[in-house]
Amino acid sequence: SLLDQDELVNDIALVLMPLYREQNNDEAFIRVSERKIATCDDDFEKRGLFLDAAKVAEQHDALADKAFDFLASALKAQPTDDEIISEIESLTVRQNAYSKLVDLCDKILEENSDPDVTVRLSLLAARYTEENLNNSEKTIALYERILEIDEFSEIALSALHRLYKATDNKDKLADILQKQIDAG
Repeated sequence: SLLDQDELVNDIALVLMPLYREQNNDEAFIRVSERKIATCDDDFEKRGLFLDAAKVAEQHDALADKAFDFLASALKAQPTDDEIISEIESLTVRQNAYSKLVDLCDKILEENSDPDVTVRLSLLAARYTEENLNNSEKTIALYERILEIDEFSEIALSALHRLYKATDNKDKLADILQKQIDAG
C-alpha cells in the first residue's frame, strides 16, 4: 500500500486523516495515525498525533485499549507533560485501568533516571496504588523513592507518616517524624 512508503506517509496523512474524521471512519483514521506517528520526527507533532489518536480510539469499545496505548507512548516520550498526564489519568479512571497506569509508570521509572520524572511518576503511581489498588507496601516504596531525591518532600513525608502509622511501623514512623521536624 502507499502507506508503506515512508516518503509518502505525510502527504497521504494530510489528505486522509481529515477526510476519515469527517466520515467518522475512525479505524482508518487510527491506521493512518499509526503510520504517521511511526514516520514522524517532530516531537511536538508526534505528541499531538498521540493525543488525537487516543481521543478517537477511546470512542469505540473495540479500540479502547489502543487509546491507552497511544497515551502510554506519549507519556514514555514526554513523561512530565502536564496535558499527557492529565489525559492518561482521565482515561485510566474512565477505563478503571489503575494497574495498567501503575505498571506503565514503573516501566518508565526503570528506564529513566531524571529526578523530575521520578518524582512526578512516583507520585502518580503512589496515588493510584494506595487509593485504587490498596497496596500499601508498593505505595510506601514509591514515596520512599521520592525521598531519595527530595528528602524533605512534604507530600512524601506526610504520606509515609500516614502509612507507617496505619501499618504500625513505629521505627519507620519515628524516622519520618524526625525528618518532618528537620524539614520545619
